[in-house]
Amino acid sequence: MVCHIIIEVEITKYTSYAQDKNTSVIGKMKIVVSIILCIVGVVSAIQSLPSTKGLPPYISHIDNTFLQSKLDLAMERHSKAIQKAITNFDTDSVSASTYEEREKFLNSLQFDEYNIVADGYHLPDFHDELGNKSVFVTKRETPMFTKEECDEIIQKAEEYYSSVDEDGQQREWPKMESGQYYVQGFFIKDGPPEIKEWFTRMVKTRLFEALNYQFPDFCDGIENLVVDNAYMFKYIHAPGLRTEIHTDQGCLSFTFALNSNSEYQGGGTFVEGLTKVGGEDNSSNKIIEMDIGQCTVRPGGIRHGGNPLESGTRYIIGGFCMHKKKVEVTRQLMDNPCSSDATLVRDCLEAAIAFNPRCDLPYANLAHIYEKEGYQTKALDVVKDCLHTANPHSCSASYYLGTIGYYQTGDYEKAIDCMNICLGVDPKDGDALQTLYQSYSKLGNTQEESNVLKRLVKTPGVSNRVLANAHCNLGTLCDDIDTEIDHYLKAIDCDSTSISTWHSFGSALSTSALASYQSKDIQASQNNFKQAVAAYRKAIDLIDSGTGRSSEDDFSNLTNDDIQQQRKETLDCLYRSATLQMRTEMELNPQPGGQPPHDVLMDKLKNIMGEANCNELMRMKMGS
Repeated sequence: MVCHIIIEVEITKYTSYAQDKNTSVIGKMKIVVSIILCIVGVVSAIQSLPSTKGLPPYISHIDNTFLQSKLDLAMERHSKAIQKAITNFDTDSVSASTYEEREKFLNSLQFDEYNIVADGYHLPDFHDELGNKSVFVTKRETPMFTKEECDEIIQKAEEYYSSVDEDGQQREWPKMESGQYYVQGFFIKDGPPEIKEWFTRMVKTRLFEALNYQFPDFCDGIENLVVDNAYMFKYIHAPGLRTEIHTDQGCLSFTFALNSNSEYQGGGTFVEGLTKVGGEDNSSNKIIEMDIGQCTVRPGGIRHGGNPLESGTRYIIGGFCMHKKKVEVTRQLMDNPCSSDATLVRDCLEAAIAFNPRCDLPYANLAHIYEKEGYQTKALDVVKDCLHTANPHSCSASYYLGTIGYYQTGDYEKAIDCMNICLGVDPKDGDALQTLYQSYSKLGNTQEESNVLKRLVKTPGVSNRVLANAHCNLGTLCDDIDTEIDHYLKAIDCDSTSISTWHSFGSALSTSALASYQSKDIQASQNNFKQAVAAYRKAIDLIDSGTGRSSEDDFSNLTNDDIQQQRKETLDCLYRSATLQMRTEMELNPQPGGQPPHDVLMDKLKNIMGEANCNELMRMKMGS
């Protein structure tokens, strides 16, 4: 069954050639030989089952029957992925380069070479073949693509996303999620047809040739390669616009630089453990920086991410390749569609760990599943095992253990240790920085909390959600009321759905208003009370609509008692600010005959607070 699944695509293709009446006898003999070689190649590439002895307790139930069924599933997924890849990018229909063209192209390229030196570095698949291979970057003097080619691709993309679609709707650059971040871009198979056509041609005549040149033993010919997926990204300087540290879904990966690095600041590709081979090593920051037309090729399982921009615009094309005859077992077992049965996903992840216990990628995902199933202790055992067995610097395992295992149970010192592991790999990890300052806050260490907060708001690429939380917390730590208000305004600019920010903003404005009142600046006091009232009303609207966030958690996660208590506190603050606003108005505009009648004052109060809020407050006071 295993062999049948893998060779199905190749045999079908060769059979169709063989059935062609125009195929010569010699041609048919070549086809038979090709099929035999295909079968031999696939059989030799099939992974044997790992031993079930010594498995950790949480997967000790695994036996050979279980593993064989998951290996068969990985083979089946691989076969379907190859067929899909050929459909999306039909490189087989593109004429291959002649020997002379190939030699001329390869001889025109020079490469910088980088090794990966990182604790816990282990590829999900083919580590013995690719784990010791380098990252190769074409030198600036010998780019893979010309400036004219790159300019044309950018122009076609911008023209496409500046146009209207068939329904008359304005197109715009799509946003693609990347963990806690997002990036502007599109999958090339779904984008402008001219870009897909150019890309498919370049893949066959240039990229595959470069991959086969640098990884000859693994590739064993460009006819074995397919593009699993590819995308074009447009990086700009904006909060949250970067890619998370990740590994690619393919055994080999590539990145094309489409514009000059003089057009932006920052950027580049972060690669964990990057170390240049020979010559001057400028990779101390672990960033690969490329100029227009340059290309990087590398093993796909290397941890990397798009470094955030500080200014300008950066365009790249990136993607990953598969080998038709070499099955990425760990990757296929991890690549579970959202529609997959939860039990199947769990079984696949357990098998992935059994097949490759030194790869840290499946562990945190499996822990999340155990957690959802109610096995919290088991989930924590998984990530602890990852840090002990697979990778002591695993960001995903450290973050899970630090947040779920330690922060939520009050062990803030250990939570800090885990977050520092994450930040040791990615110093710009916004979620890790947030948990770090939260932990210091819980310990009462306001100095360290403030230091981390100040570091966070200066970190490029952090998401708006995390930035909003950071500015709100910096506001609460401020002694100067004007600086405090400024932080709340920045928080609201980042995320206008935070209930706690609007509440704190209202409180700061009320404090400023009282200070102005005491200094006899009644007009300034009235203005601040009006803004405070508006802030409190906004917080209540977010509570009532269910669209707000409370503190640093989703509002939807709070209990009803928590929600009602928060609403009551905000309503009380709204009432106090509203009555003080009325007082300042009466002082600025005194009415003949003194204070207006009670019913007039009540109407005024309802107008300021909002009638529903005012009525609710009256009911609460009468009930108490």
